[in-house]
Amino acid sequence: MKIESYFYKMKNVLLVFVSLLFINGFGQNSKYLNEQVESKELKTGILAFHAQKVSNGEVVATINAEKWMSPASILKLATTTSAIEILGPDHRFETKIGYTGHIEAGVLKGDLIVKGGGDPSLGFDITHGKTKFPDKFFKDLISVIKDLGINSIDGNIIADNSHFSQQAVPSSWAWGDIGNYYGAASYGLNFFGNRYSVYFRSGKVEGSSAEIGEIYPRIVFDIDNQVKTANIQNDQAYIYAGPGSKKVYMEGRIPMGKSAFEVKGAIPDPSMFFIETLELQLNAAGIDHNGDLLVEFQRTNFNVELFSHYSASLKEICIYTNRFSDNFFAETLLKQIGAARGEGSTNNGIRVIQRYLSERGINPGNFNITDGSGLSRNNLITAKGMVELLMKNLNGPNTKFTELGLSVSGRTGSLKRLGAMTCLEGKVQAKSGYMRNVRSYAGVFQNAQSENIVFCIIMNDFNCTAERAREIISEVMSKTMCQ
Repeated sequence: MKIESYFYKMKNVLLVFVSLLFINGFGQNSKYLNEQVESKELKTGILAFHAQKVSNGEVVATINAEKWMSPASILKLATTTSAIEILGPDHRFETKIGYTGHIEAGVLKGDLIVKGGGDPSLGFDITHGKTKFPDKFFKDLISVIKDLGINSIDGNIIADNSHFSQQAVPSSWAWGDIGNYYGAASYGLNFFGNRYSVYFRSGKVEGSSAEIGEIYPRIVFDIDNQVKTANIQNDQAYIYAGPGSKKVYMEGRIPMGKSAFEVKGAIPDPSMFFIETLELQLNAAGIDHNGDLLVEFQRTNFNVELFSHYSASLKEICIYTNRFSDNFFAETLLKQIGAARGEGSTNNGIRVIQRYLSERGINPGNFNITDGSGLSRNNLITAKGMVELLMKNLNGPNTKFTELGLSVSGRTGSLKRLGAMTCLEGKVQAKSGYMRNVRSYAGVFQNAQSENIVFCIIMNDFNCTAERAREIISEVMSKTMCQ
């Protein structure tokens, strides 16, 4: 009895000791975080932070974790992980081509229809993040057409955009973003990542007009070019063009003395550009076309399917989306989520994700989502909500942090300068977010005990440079998670 009593007492003492250690560590973190949020850099702003251990849900540090915050591009983590869980990592976008009518003496008497399936990677190299002409796609298609003995098409070539809704960009996007490559619209039929490059020649006199040398891919625009040269080192030029518009306005500044300075814009009508390119490829192969080029948002049907093209896997597309922080790809993923549940629109994609959050036991009230990329300033999330979502998806059947294309602290990508030469270096896999007055990171940290800690940290409206904001975030993470 005495021995049992002794061990019982020692057990209670040990439990109290461990509890005090936890309370003391958490208390120290709370004290430090409270001091940080009162710093001069946050006089006009706010810092929100939440971190939990994956193994047992223990809260490592938290402050302002249930405050609404503008997330910027870390919202892509919610989009990509939800897409993987809802659609599956092996899901692929499909583009179909077929025809109506019949073939008579080498003439297709009917329409050639391209039914887009939302593929964001058609004409785009997701390995290197750049446009790439899809030679094999067109060669394979033309080979199928020639094998049928078709040498002329007496009908229309139609781009069927009905897979996604006609509203190509989220309603909350700013006009100043639309027209630039990072504000590219998403359609049922996309091409070249829905972006193009303008190469400017700039003189050595400050304030002189910058001349357009080349546009790739070659798209015909009515361009009003007001871009000037300046004594700067970076791109400060902007492109304005609404979806479907042929009128493009360019203004701003680029560095002086450049022979081919690249500025990237959004293709206003990628579906039309695709069928224009298809017509050129057909003509080059000796196949004539007598008819119109049409873009339709109503569903069309063909009698005979000629050809199907499949994208890379969803997992590969999500890796690219996060690694290159591609807004267009993220918006396409959101619409594809919606299409899988009825309507391929931004709003339906958001509704599907909200239902998914509820089904997984995640409070959807922690997310006010208005797009899939984080470009809209109307997006609001809580740090606690993001951690909760990542914790749940990490425990889902498909999501693995090592397969999300995340950067590594102090080593790669947008985290190369975060936590370098500190206890964070090489230990954080995360997505970063950045826009004016917003700095954010969300991901996983592995501590000295090899425990995974999921975290989300966001600074909004800070009273310092973006570089200083990153330094503060790095310090907060290292002081609270490296214990």
